[in-house]
Amino acid sequence: MSKKVACYKVKNKKTTKIRKCDQKSINLLLDNGYSVSKVTEQGNKTKIVTFSPMTREEAWREHKKKFGSIPF
Repeated sequence: MSKKVACYKVKNKKTTKIRKCDQKSINLLLDNGYSVSKVTEQGNKTKIVTFSPMTREEAWREHKKKFGSIPF
């Protein structure tokens, strides 16, 4: 089975496919404020990994501003 890998950069709700999908390129985009999604397809299985320039705490604060906290 062949393995297909594609990467996309996202900023301001605009998605663009990028050519290089190595860790150095991903880190450079993260430093410039982009979110990066790496899509790996192998046979019938698809794996999506998303890298964000925000820390988990920053992302949680943004989520709470938009949607409020989750009641448990």
